[in-house]
Amino acid sequence: MRIMKALARFPGTLAVLAGLVCVATSATAGTIVSLGMDTVNPYGWWRGGGIGVTDPGGTGNPFYTDANGAILPGGIPSGTYLLFFGYESYWPGAPGNTATLTVNYSDSTQKSAQFLIGSITALGSWTRLSGDPSLSLGGGGFTVTPDRVGTPAFQPPDGIPDVVLLFSDTGGVPEPATVGLLAAGIAVLGLLKRIVRS
Repeated sequence: MRIMKALARFPGTLAVLAGLVCVATSATAGTIVSLGMDTVNPYGWWRGGGIGVTDPGGTGNPFYTDANGAILPGGIPSGTYLLFFGYESYWPGAPGNTATLTVNYSDSTQKSAQFLIGSITALGSWTRLSGDPSLSLGGGGFTVTPDRVGTPAFQPPDGIPDVVLLFSDTGGVPEPATVGLLAAGIAVLGLLKRIVRS
């Protein structure tokens, strides 16, 4: 009780506690463990073995995927990445076509969103038609792309330039544990307020 009264006398301490609660609640649902994309083209289904994932900033960065196209153990955090798809000649880029992106996380949660396919060479986000607002997808900004990914097998490459898209997952889905931490933090702040009044 003395500790609680001491904390209550220092508003700065309360602010720090509140800040820690806010930081905790910004945690995302888990790391990304797999990606899938479905398009209207009959050849346009890519999952695991057909998507290369790298950091943005160029087409030569190392993959976060193994030789079979699976995301490396432990997954990758939410963020912005380049996605490499094999067999550019099968890409369904006709106006009005759609692409549905599905993201799976280490805590068994899933997000998806459907996008209106736009340019694959111009850098920018495509129009999201439905689904999770924290996901975005668009052209990677490259008019010339390397051949790093094969189709249907991830490796070896197939001799055809890849489709390179820019993908972003801003996260923002609290883990159950962080929701509990938020509730506990609010309860502590309420208790401190009652102690100040007494």
